Amino acid sequence: MACTRNAPARLALAVALVLVAGCAPPLEIAGLGPESPEVRRRGAGGAAAFVEVDSIRPTLRWQVFPRPEDLEADADGVYARLGDVTYDLKILTAERPIRQVYARRALPEAVHTVEEPLTPESEYLWTVRARFVLDDAPRVTPWGMIVDPRLKNFNPQRLPTLPNPHFFRFRTP
Repeated sequence: MACTRNAPARLALAVALVLVAGCAPPLEIAGLGPESPEVRRRGAGGAAAFVEVDSIRPTLRWQVFPRPEDLEADADGVYARLGDVTYDLKILTAERPIRQVYARRALPEAVHTVEEPLTPESEYLWTVRARFVLDDAPRVTPWGMIVDPRLKNFNPQRLPTLPNPHFFRFRTP
């Protein structure tokens, strides 16, 4: 009988949770984001789910730096002074303990096919950042990640570099 009396309360709680989740702002991408429309849609749309890739050696694509929105906001002409843009890529296991399994530095293009096979039917986190020279000084962008805008005062540069559960996600076949 106790189950029957609490059923309306449990139903009301479930409906409230669905309504709150439906009203939550979409997740955003900080730093360089994936170019894959599915990854960007899931990351920006609120479902930080693992995206299925088609190979144990997936090809990952990300935004070129500087991005179009960077160029549009560049009133001071800073991006015109950039040189030697390359990219750093990291792939980590999503299972605990989270550990780095793949890394490349100074990739010349915003696309990379993983050169060593990853474990089949496994979940991974990945991130990328741009490395560049500005006024003869080497610089890097923050690591790309998914951010929930409800987090007050969120600063991706304050997060530890590794491991980071906010990195982009994929699952191998």
